[in-house]
Amino acid sequence: MEEWLTLVFNHGFAAVVAFYLLHRMEKKLDLLINAVCKST
Repeated sequence: MEEWLTLVFNHGFAAVVAFYLLHRMEKKLDLLINAVCKST
């Protein structure tokens, strides 16, 4: 938790939120890509 607070203070709240959302979406995009590749 302390690492997250350090990131927020150093880089700004918006940048940390954007990074978190991109990190979460990456897994879902990988699943989508795999599903599309298997269906073709």
